[in-house]
Amino acid sequence: GQSAAELRRWAESLRYLDQIPAKQPDTPYLAEALGKRGWAKQNLNRLDEALQYYEQAATQSRCEAGAHARFLMGEIQFERKQYEEAVKSFLRAMYGYGGDNATKEVKHWQAMAAFEAGRCTEVQIQQTRDPQARTKLVTDAKTYFGFVVQRHPDHELAAQAQRRLETLAKL
Repeated sequence: GQSAAELRRWAESLRYLDQIPAKQPDTPYLAEALGKRGWAKQNLNRLDEALQYYEQAATQSRCEAGAHARFLMGEIQFERKQYEEAVKSFLRAMYGYGGDNATKEVKHWQAMAAFEAGRCTEVQIQQTRDPQARTKLVTDAKTYFGFVVQRHPDHELAAQAQRRLETLAKL
């Protein structure tokens, strides 16, 4: 299933991955398989189904598969302009899955989620006309980008997060 996905053969990937929950429901790879099913569905533009599989993976796993799935849920919601839901998904990825004690792999998704939560909040800042809401959104965006800079200073997005903080400081 994973090999077919690497070749962008999404339907073939699903044929393999769909067998896992039925034939191996107790496998330690169940959450990963569910997440890969979500990825295949997402690439087939079946986003509602993808979200269902991502939710299952995020619930099943307290490790990388869960954090990655939660991040991907936020990405779909962001794309759909469901900004509040997207931020909630990103926050769950940021602070869950081991928090400060997370593995290196999970920390990658925590940083990615924080950066995307910041970007999502920046879109909301541009759309609001309410000064109080704008002030709160600016504060939230600073928190999310600050999370990347402070907790994940070696992450590939840390420099970009720092630049976003500098821009937000001017607002």
